[in-house]
Amino acid sequence: FHVLRVAFAISAGDPAIARELRFLAQSAIQPEAARSTVSYAVSQRDGGYEISRNGVVEDVQFEPPFVLRKLYRLIQRDALAVWPGAAVLRAVTGSWRGVRFIVVGETLRDRSRLALQLMSAGADLEGDDLAILHDGVLTAYPRPLRVCGDDVPLPPSAPSRDELPFHGASRLAGSWALDLSKAGIDWRIASGPVDRVIMLETNYGAQTRMNDVPRRDTARILMSWCDPLGHPAPAIRAVAQVAN
Repeated sequence: FHVLRVAFAISAGDPAIARELRFLAQSAIQPEAARSTVSYAVSQRDGGYEISRNGVVEDVQFEPPFVLRKLYRLIQRDALAVWPGAAVLRAVTGSWRGVRFIVVGETLRDRSRLALQLMSAGADLEGDDLAILHDGVLTAYPRPLRVCGDDVPLPPSAPSRDELPFHGASRLAGSWALDLSKAGIDWRIASGPVDRVIMLETNYGAQTRMNDVPRRDTARILMSWCDPLGHPAPAIRAVAQVAN
């Protein structure tokens, strides 16, 4: 699979590792072809799992779930390294009737649940976790959507939860990975401006409400969910442009 500008090839001889790695794979249609390829290999050695990147050992783990977590971090590092000067937002990215929006705030679990609820209401989703701010536009980080909980609605054509890759200690604490393309959805990652910014804030036990937020507060909140890839000044400018 490829993640924006980088393609990834992962090999693993152990069937348990291969099952875990299904959690990473996605087939989103992306705005540009990969410019480079990184190869990872997982091999059993001395009771553990040796993780190699382009033939060089990166790490050793001893349980399949920990191999998955390490590979996820390594792949994310490689994918983001080719975006110098950009900023990464932890946000849901999607569109509603031609209006492109992002949702920031709360945990990934909360945002993922909201993303699937928005999809069931007719929104087009691109991602539920990361988005890259660069050159005045935003590009969602292509990654399978997280399905957190048995009560979250799946798209009508999606495989059942029992067929989806799962990661976690239990159904309550873990999550499933949903490749939207496998659910019959035309899953496309776009690069473009943001029309609406939504800040998600849980309000336990109270009525759902929506409030307008001043631009200055919007910029401040966006920065709190932003990770600059380099010097912070370009990230601040990018966030200010989104808030405006």
